[in-house]
Amino acid sequence: MTTTGHEIRGTTDPGRPPMPEPKEVRCQNAGVRNAFEDASFLQLCSRIPALLRQIATMAWRIDRRDVLVLLGCQLVSGTAAAVGLAATADAMAPVLGGGFVPDRIREALPALVVVAVAAAVARVAYGIASWAVGRLKPRLMTAADVALVEAVVSVELAALNRADFADEHEAAETGALRCERMLYDAQAFMSALIRLTAAFGVLTVLHPLMLPVLVLAVVPSGAGAVAEAKIEHRTHYANVSSRNVKSMMRWHVTTPRLADEVRANSMKAYLLFWYRTLSHRIDDRVVTAAGRQLRANLVAAVAGGACLTLAWCTLLWLTVTGRVSFAVSATAVVAVRAALGNLTSVVHYCTSLFHSTLYGASP
Repeated sequence: MTTTGHEIRGTTDPGRPPMPEPKEVRCQNAGVRNAFEDASFLQLCSRIPALLRQIATMAWRIDRRDVLVLLGCQLVSGTAAAVGLAATADAMAPVLGGGFVPDRIREALPALVVVAVAAAVARVAYGIASWAVGRLKPRLMTAADVALVEAVVSVELAALNRADFADEHEAAETGALRCERMLYDAQAFMSALIRLTAAFGVLTVLHPLMLPVLVLAVVPSGAGAVAEAKIEHRTHYANVSSRNVKSMMRWHVTTPRLADEVRANSMKAYLLFWYRTLSHRIDDRVVTAAGRQLRANLVAAVAGGACLTLAWCTLLWLTVTGRVSFAVSATAVVAVRAALGNLTSVVHYCTSLFHSTLYGASP
């Protein structure tokens, strides 16, 4: 179904005056907006332990065994990642050394077996952790949903008539819906953080200068991920009230209870115009935000490329000058590539967790 220009402007007849557009309504819950908008990356990181403790407490009340399984699997996965990187360094020396190829492979075989076993253990641990999360998620969502319904039912009648109650209720509904995502984000965040820590530790053992090289390579990616998350949050906040009005308008248009009144009073065209206008407003904000996110990503990509190039040059200088061996350099390349992906995941899930808990704490 296509939408004509006259329909967007509020009339299907060029001879009629345009219909009045719905008034722009702004969300009154500024605390949700400002708590994330004004937070720096370091402030987000400082709040993560409390957020994880809150999630763990909620999950602990539901099933302690699944929580212990999840935490144990995360530790096993991180340990396996560290062992795998260390074994990679041990395997690189004979593989890249001199002598006949069969002899080099034979010498590196024990370390390669350790790498393979560590990868298998990490994969099995991740699968078991996903199983525990799958058991916890539906019960956690049910607990949050029941708590929300109990809170709304217990609200005084006077509060239901407040102008900002709908926005607060929508934010709380969002928090309840995001409980499933929040648990997954916590699992993914912990997994990425442990693997990132393992990469930092292995590189520091290989050579102390490797750590600042790695930090230099991954910082722009982290800054870009934070900027993108703030744009997403700003757009979500700007659309809260429009989504509330759109939802109410959808009910008026589609409910059988008002079907006679809508048709008898010729309100169909006007209600559809309101619904279409609100939909376009929401879509326009999302599309505009996509452009801002693209610009933030491009800036981060350019800065990240420059810093990564500098990191590779530093690594090359360390190798050429003999400060690190060629085998250590090859291991550092593997660790840096792994750390880049893990840091991006850490920042992404960190901001997602913070975003979710803002709505979870909403009135």
